[in-house]
This record gives sequence, C-alpha cells and structure tokens, in this order.
Amino acid sequence: MPPLSRAFVKAGFVALLLGLLAEALLARPEALWPGLPAAAIRLSALHLLTVGWLLQVITGVAFWMFPRHRDHPPRGSAAPGWAAWGLLNLGLLARVGGESWRLGAGGPLWPLQISALLQFAAACCIAWLLWPRIREMAG
Repeated sequence: MPPLSRAFVKAGFVALLLGLLAEALLARPEALWPGLPAAAIRLSALHLLTVGWLLQVITGVAFWMFPRHRDHPPRGSAAPGWAAWGLLNLGLLARVGGESWRLGAGGPLWPLQISALLQFAAACCIAWLLWPRIREMAG
C-alpha cells in the first residue's frame, strides 16, 4: 500500500475514534461540560464520521486500487493527494473547534467558513488526483 494511502486510512481511523468518542460524550452527565451543547458534539461527530472517516478511507483505498497509468509513475504524482490530506485534516480540526466555539460560547462564524474552504480545496485536490485514473476498460 502506498504511503499516501496509508496516511489517508490511518487518519480515517483516528477520525472514526474521535467521532465515536464525541458520540459517547452525548451520554455525559449535564454537570460535565455544561457549556458545550449537545448540538455542537453531534455536528462534530457527524462531520468526523462522514468526512473524516468515510472520505479519507475511500480516498486512500481509491488511490491504492484504481487502475494504474500505463506510463510512469503508475499512480501519477502523489503531490495533490498530500495537499488534499493536509487540507482535509486542517479543515476537520477547524470544523470541530469552530463548531464547539460557535455553539458553546457564541463564537464567530469564520472558523467554519475557513473549514469549508479548506475542505472544498481538499475535494478539488482529490478530484485532480483520481480523475485521470478513471477510464473505460479496453477490450
């Protein structure tokens, strides 16, 4: 498995664990972190489980398994993938932190806007990485 695929899959597993931990926090006694509303936890968990877990594992496996190029290198340049990995995970951190700040303490909207931009840029990098490898089977 290429290093980029391993990085995406490992980050996906971290996001899975964090998302499940956030879901477990919903069962906390109200006296524990009373300023952190359940909505912030629920939205963060949902984002960690969908974008963090699903998208990263799918991207990692797709980079590894999609048809290879006939020329060299067989998977193309990994640079857009590494950019996507960094942008996506920074966007996840901004989303989880911004969601908690906004709903828990009335924080500003800009962390969520930055998160959306980072994740959109990551999606563009993922498309750039994988699009050339989607082709019809010869035969």
